[in-house]
Amino acid sequence: GMPGGMPGGAPPSGGDASGPTIDEVYSHTLKHFRKPLQHIVFILASHNLLHEYAEDNPITDPPRLGGWQLLEQRLRAESMTTIALNHLVSSCHKRCTASVQAAYDHIIEKRDAVSHQCQQQAHELYCKHMAKTCDAAAIEVVVSRTENDWKQSRSISLHESLLAAWAYRGTRSKAGHVYGIIRKSWPEQMSVNVFNSMIFLDTRFGRDPSHWIKQMQKRNIKPNTETNIVLLCRLLAFAKTSELEKYLREAASPLPLSTPALFETDQMLPLLYCCYDMRNVKQAHVIDSIMKNDLQLQHSFLTAHWLLRTYGVCGAVEYAQEVIDRLIDTSLWDTVFTEWQRCALVEELMRAKCMNNVPEEAENDLLKLLADGIPPTQRMLCIIAAGYTASSNLDGVKSIFRMLVRNDFYEKLDEATVVQMLSSFAILRQPEECEKIFNILRTQYDYTPSHEAYGYLIEAHARRWGPYAAEERLLLLQVSDNLRPQLPELLALMVGYVSARNPEGCHHVFNTAVRSGLKVNHKVLCTLAKAYALTGDFLQVETVLYHTMREHDVRPRPSAFIHLINAYFNANEYSKLMDLILSSDIKHGRRTFQRAVSLIIRTKRVDWICEILVCMAQDMPVDRLVVKMCNRFASFGPLSLLDKQKLLETLNQCTRGKFLSE
Repeated sequence: GMPGGMPGGAPPSGGDASGPTIDEVYSHTLKHFRKPLQHIVFILASHNLLHEYAEDNPITDPPRLGGWQLLEQRLRAESMTTIALNHLVSSCHKRCTASVQAAYDHIIEKRDAVSHQCQQQAHELYCKHMAKTCDAAAIEVVVSRTENDWKQSRSISLHESLLAAWAYRGTRSKAGHVYGIIRKSWPEQMSVNVFNSMIFLDTRFGRDPSHWIKQMQKRNIKPNTETNIVLLCRLLAFAKTSELEKYLREAASPLPLSTPALFETDQMLPLLYCCYDMRNVKQAHVIDSIMKNDLQLQHSFLTAHWLLRTYGVCGAVEYAQEVIDRLIDTSLWDTVFTEWQRCALVEELMRAKCMNNVPEEAENDLLKLLADGIPPTQRMLCIIAAGYTASSNLDGVKSIFRMLVRNDFYEKLDEATVVQMLSSFAILRQPEECEKIFNILRTQYDYTPSHEAYGYLIEAHARRWGPYAAEERLLLLQVSDNLRPQLPELLALMVGYVSARNPEGCHHVFNTAVRSGLKVNHKVLCTLAKAYALTGDFLQVETVLYHTMREHDVRPRPSAFIHLINAYFNANEYSKLMDLILSSDIKHGRRTFQRAVSLIIRTKRVDWICEILVCMAQDMPVDRLVVKMCNRFASFGPLSLLDKQKLLETLNQCTRGKFLSE
């Protein structure tokens, strides 16, 4: 409120209509005030100078700071901490994960000069952002860091973020473990956020969340807007799109004696998580339409990204393109979204085109970026390479690799990029190309191959020339590169024996890994089970799943039982297959039910198909793929009119009439 906007009177000389510079504010403050430096920082921040600077100029890049570097030298390290925290706040507000990570890493690097209170604030801001991105691993690192530092106070806030991340990922066991820690350590501090996460875990899979509602009532915890949103996820789980539309539109319309519900953009994230989980394009499009037309909500980066991820994995190119075009037409694209965020959104459009079997169109988009002088991200190249791999287009993969190794693109290749290129050529049975990648990386990038990279090189030889040739190549690498084989290399040999339908050879390699003292994982054991399943040896598959996994302290995941289903089918043991899929002792996943339906359809047993549908509907919503298979079988299969009617009636009951018209 002072004249000229300065503390103590008129602006200093040199000030103009756009406001004083940071140096002028600093000089003026020193002249008129005798206060500690942290108060000076507060005065500067009150003029938004530090906050605006922190938004546009990350302090992690000193060569670009110019005049700001002079001010940095005048302030104490604790003052710079305030600026770093401002930058972290700004990055979280923009939902830019790359900037959030950089700002947080900077604070952690300087933690010896940072107060514990400031560190705690940084931890909480970082974890809340990472929870929205479902990055539970990043939050676990922070939780572990604070628990190992006796100077840091343990915070329920960090565990709430970790619980939310596991809930958003749909990992019930991990979420349940974190909930147990919270209930034991902070029983009186449990907030609505804890129960929202647990409610979401139930509703996303169509389960009844009334237990958690009662727990909230017992503790006198009132629900909030997010509670209502996560409860709506149950409508999505059962494909009740019309009811969801009705609720959200009524909430957006003011009643005579009330005002419309106030939704925040990011509160819609749980609904988009569910759409992504179920790969449901229609529901995602409905939510997007309601946000735009009824709730008048403008997308944040996170909602736009999860919406585009759903369109991307489902190959919904038109919807994805429409969202991108709409965002480009708003001020968000140029003024709010960072370059990293814009690239992340374009990546999902490219993924949609690749999933729609048109990776050529995605590559054309990439060439347009190059023509505009924008270098493509390595993730873009990986997405397109995976698209060409899925369509068995070797020339396409080679063209992407040629872009990748241009010297003026990247100083260093990410390990994920190298692994993607090697895995693409391995799947396409091109060991020569894998060898070429190794030579180029070693000469141009001084690259030291990881065991995973060696594994894909061996796998390429195994797929092309067979497991014995792969073993010879591994022996040569042991001599030339002084390689000591680890699990990835041995897994590649097992894949070779699976391709050759040689379960004995696969088991021999497995035993070699065990004798070497290597810790075998779920993927290795499933590869062994697959080797026996292809030959119909269901007894050996049962041994692997029920005994070998227990011996190696590996818990069978739902996907493991797909191999046992395949083994029963290949051995013509259809009754055993039905006993397995209908068993209440085993918690089957969606893919297991999908595989069982596709196999039983081949037997033309309508009664069995109906039993599987009923069993699936009890555990989870019957998804579109299962409905599509059953509809196709009812329409074109050699069924009697009575069988066809029975199948469609059962399908109608299990889906409550949804999807049947599509």
